[in-house]
Amino acid sequence: MTERQGARNVVGEKKMARVSRASAASDGWSEDRKVLIVDDEVFVRNLIKRVVNRIGILLTVEAADTATARAGLERFQPDVVILDINMPGETGLHLLQAVRSGETVAKRDLPVIILTSLGGDEILSAALELDANAFVSKDEGYC
Repeated sequence: MTERQGARNVVGEKKMARVSRASAASDGWSEDRKVLIVDDEVFVRNLIKRVVNRIGILLTVEAADTATARAGLERFQPDVVILDINMPGETGLHLLQAVRSGETVAKRDLPVIILTSLGGDEILSAALELDANAFVSKDEGYC
C-alpha cells in the first residue's frame, strides 16, 4: 500500500464506519478530549459533531471559517482538528500550513484530519505535503 492509499479514507455511498465508545477508549481517547470542527456547512458540522459525540468525545467547538478556527485554536486548545479545505476566504490548507509552521498558538504536531469534497491527487498531495494526519473525502451522497 502506498502512502497516498494509506492516507485516503473515503466515506462513500451513505456508509459510515461506526466506532464504539469502547474502541475509542481502548485507543486512549476519553471524554475530556477536545475536537475543533471547521467547515462552512452547518449540516456537515452537525453531522461530524454527532459522530464525534457518539464515540464519547463530548467537547467540541465549531468554526465556519478559518478566522474563527484560529481563535478556537487559541481559546479551546483542541486535541484534534477536523478541517474542510474549500471555505470562503482562507482555505483549510492555509490554516494547516499556519499550524505546521508555528504561526498559530497550536502545537505544530496537532493532529489534523482533512475532510473535503474536493478530490483529486493534487489536493491529496497538498494535504500530505502539509503533514495532514488523515484525508477523508466527502463523496457525493455521503450524508
